[in-house]
Amino acid sequence: MIKYTSGETELGIKIDAGPRIMSLTHRGGKNLLYEDHTHFKVGDWKMYGGHRFTIAPESEASYYPDNELCEVFKAAGELVIKAPDRPDNIRLSIKISKALEGGFNIMHVLENNGTESWTGSLWAITCVPRTTEILATCNSSDIQYLPGTDAAKWHHTGNYIMPAEGEHRGKVSWYQDKGWLSAGELVIHKKEEGNLEVFVCKDYAELETVSLLQTIAPGAKAQHLQHWRIFI
Repeated sequence: MIKYTSGETELGIKIDAGPRIMSLTHRGGKNLLYEDHTHFKVGDWKMYGGHRFTIAPESEASYYPDNELCEVFKAAGELVIKAPDRPDNIRLSIKISKALEGGFNIMHVLENNGTESWTGSLWAITCVPRTTEILATCNSSDIQYLPGTDAAKWHHTGNYIMPAEGEHRGKVSWYQDKGWLSAGELVIHKKEEGNLEVFVCKDYAELETVSLLQTIAPGAKAQHLQHWRIFI
């Protein structure tokens, strides 16, 4: 685990698997992210918790096991953590830097090191305790309630959406040009077009941002930016 600070806020980044941001603390307080201690797995993929980067649409490839040691690069105040190439020659990494207005810029980078074009979306997922109050901007009337989701358990009022309290399980998704998701003191701003998504279950919730679908040529890369801030 390595640390990266911005003012009085600190990230703990897992580099022996991932890359994953496993902790977010302010002034030495509690971890605002959820860490999994149940050893939940999907095949060889391990949940771990925290913040992770994967690909969409959701499929088996979204749960490619990211259990290997990452490479770490530091330069000009930036911290770059790169996972090894996948068998299809896709490489995922996150680049962390301090934001001028406070907090962190989290840049998710997908490199296509193969010989064929890759098509998909960049998908960033932040896992937080279910007891945290969740709120998100939602200017859309076209909200997708994924199978098994009870729409009555979600409150959409004005330009905001939030899950009801309780141990219900479900997921919602909608298109949002920019916008934000919050979990207590943590606010995650999405800086480009794409979808916002929220998943909840008994123990944790996931705040998700998804880029537009895009095709990445061999040798090219795509980026997906989040800005994290703490409001106390």
